[in-house]
Amino acid sequence: MSREWVTTIAKYFDDLSSGDLDIRDFCNGYESWWNFRRPASEDIYPAESDSLERVFDVVVVFCDDPTELKQIPMYKSEEDVRSAVHAAMDVLQGANTT
Repeated sequence: MSREWVTTIAKYFDDLSSGDLDIRDFCNGYESWWNFRRPASEDIYPAESDSLERVFDVVVVFCDDPTELKQIPMYKSEEDVRSAVHAAMDVLQGANTT
């Protein structure tokens, strides 16, 4: 099982958390990673896949316009994205300590 992808995505999550990457760039980059470079099913545990998919589900409907956020319930805020990322980080860290 190749686990190299964990280092890549963990760095990406850390860059968002530290402010080295802004929310728009993170969302665009994560969507691209998910669509074109995510790990093969044999290289990822189900819990990891589920948590990363939840990040994707939030990222693709991210909106930073407060008016649109109020008007369109499916849109997600920066806080929603960060919450999904933190949850995924917890899952990844748990998977890598077992």
